Order: sequence, then structure tokens, then C-alpha cells
Amino acid sequence: METKVKRMIQITNEDRAFLLKTFGVTREMIRYALVFDKKHGRSDLAKRIRTVALQRGGKLMNLIPECETIHDANGMMRQQFENGAQIELNKSTAWLRVTDRHGKHVREVSCPTIQQLYIEQVFAAGL
Repeated sequence: METKVKRMIQITNEDRAFLLKTFGVTREMIRYALVFDKKHGRSDLAKRIRTVALQRGGKLMNLIPECETIHDANGMMRQQFENGAQIELNKSTAWLRVTDRHGKHVREVSCPTIQQLYIEQVFAAGL
């Protein structure tokens, strides 16, 4: 299961045309660079393309599983996934629990980082 945050840089069509002209590369190479492609997006050229894209106002985006998120007055965050799984996070204590669609607690984590939260979201979405 993929647990690394998937990233991409979102740019305008004008910026994409600028990158094509500036670097003299194909549209595919621009795409590889902007989606951090594992095979083609790790080169020095890809890094330079990303740098210029960000300098021109590109937005770095993180892609996470889609879910409904509710923050309540008691300091809890709850995320409900399409498959019925749920994540509960106590924002005061940084305690996180993953529950499957049957209500069974399948995982608990103390003091999760943003990276760990993403891992738990991917886990919950895959239950």
C-alpha cells in the first residue's frame, strides 16, 4: 500500500507554455516534473522545472484520500470514508483511532504527525 504523500504542482496553461518554451522539452516531461513522477521526475531537469513553476506562482498540492471531515466543539476531528471506516482524532491529546465499517477499533496512534495522519487516511480508505 502506498503511504507516501502524493504531491503535484498546479500551474496555469500560460505557465505550462512558458515552461515548454523555456526548457525546450515535451509536454510529457513537464507533466513528469509537476507530478513528481518516480521514474522521470527525479532528474535535475525535473527539479529545475519545478523550481521555475513554483517561482511563477505554481501551487504545491498534496493528494489525500477523499473523506468527510467534521471538527466539533469538543476538540475532536472525525473523518468518515466511503467504505464506512472512520478516523477520530483528539486535537488536545493528539490521539488517533481508526475504526472499520463494523465499528471495530483496528488501529490507535498517539501524537501522529501530518505524515502519519496521511498514512492512517490511506489505511482507513483501504479497509
